[in-house]
Amino acid sequence: MEYQTSSAPGRGPLSSEGVCAVCGDNAACQHYGVRTCEGCKGFFKRTVQKNAKYVCLAAKSCPVDKRRRNRCQYCRFQKCLAVGMVKEGKLIEPKSFLNHYSWCRLGGILIRDKASHHVY
Repeated sequence: MEYQTSSAPGRGPLSSEGVCAVCGDNAACQHYGVRTCEGCKGFFKRTVQKNAKYVCLAAKSCPVDKRRRNRCQYCRFQKCLAVGMVKEGKLIEPKSFLNHYSWCRLGGILIRDKASHHVY
């Protein structure tokens, strides 16, 4: 099954603000290089960490959406790759500035200053 990676030319996988590029669920942050929901982020992380190999029991064309994303791990992982998720994508986050605080792009970058405990 082929997956479309962008709905607008030149915009990349972040073209649909607030929507997971894998399953279409709500997504506020970019994970592994692509805007994804927490479920798809966790699935991708576990798959990469375990070096899991999945098998599709159908024709490798299972639908991957919010309601059916857990039915076929093979097709879900293939869609993660098709939309541009990469294990190295986690490294592009500016951890030197944020330390262990998480960040999201919600019209800007949420940064917590450890010294003053202010959120900008």
